[in-house]
Amino acid sequence: MSFFVRRPPSTSRRAYTHLDLFQLVQLNYRQSTSELCYASNLELVADYCGVATNQDAFQAACWISQFTLANLLPHIAMPQYFTALRVAFIRLMGGRPCAHAVLTGLALTYLHEAGWLNLTRLSVTEAAQCELLLQMARGGDFPGLPSETWDALWEWTRGELARAECLEV
Repeated sequence: MSFFVRRPPSTSRRAYTHLDLFQLVQLNYRQSTSELCYASNLELVADYCGVATNQDAFQAACWISQFTLANLLPHIAMPQYFTALRVAFIRLMGGRPCAHAVLTGLALTYLHEAGWLNLTRLSVTEAAQCELLLQMARGGDFPGLPSETWDALWEWTRGELARAECLEV
């Protein structure tokens, strides 16, 4: 996704503002009679460029960005996913959890909010575990699981994404 935003900050020498893939910006458009919209205001809300300091975190952040651009539809609000997205980038910048733990929580949040994760078809134990992972994605504590378990959970989640026909990257 590319676009130009005129009127850079007054301290900039460039004619256009530079945006990074891992920056959250609020972009306001002015009314236009054509299909092309012009930005009237751009504000940097959060900078997650710190994910580039660790290769695993960077690869996970790239997957998140590609998945989000491929699967979220315009004009459809997904506030739980947006919250989990911000939490995921913050956690990836911190480098604490394994990348598969972050990806699992975020993908389960997407499936749940989009209506693809049917907790009633799961056993009581599996549903409780999914709820714990959803809470983790919203900023709750990480379950103390070994990396092999996170790898297995990520593979299960990828299977659920495939079953929901999500565009996986």
